[in-house]
Amino acid sequence: MSGTITTIYPQSVTWNSITYSAASHGLVRAEVQHGGQPVESLAGDDEYARQTFVVNKGVRVRLFIRNFAIDTSLGAATSNMVITVKHKSGTKTLTIANMILFDVRPSQARAQESETILEFVHESADGTTNPLTAA
Repeated sequence: MSGTITTIYPQSVTWNSITYSAASHGLVRAEVQHGGQPVESLAGDDEYARQTFVVNKGVRVRLFIRNFAIDTSLGAATSNMVITVKHKSGTKTLTIANMILFDVRPSQARAQESETILEFVHESADGTTNPLTAA
């Protein structure tokens, strides 16, 4: 993690030639999870791990939009995703390679704004390259 820039809102997310923004789809929030499973190495009377390995790494992204969206093309396209967030003097971008849409959850409560959660997962081209690039 780098820098001291405070970002204030998601400006846009582009995936598979679709742009999610305030003007298009009503982008409200973007969540990125880049994680893995910790495997801790302990022996004898160790109370704390002497080594920790992070395995089964992956990237997931959830977008929250103000549009009751139905998408039947789950898993049909793999595309890079570019997330742009606004800060006081400009923008920051995060590019994530090879993202696939795998879950769409629209909801509409009576007399309230609708919300759809779109969930994406990363598919690696080689099994080792980190898919995240920040600028």
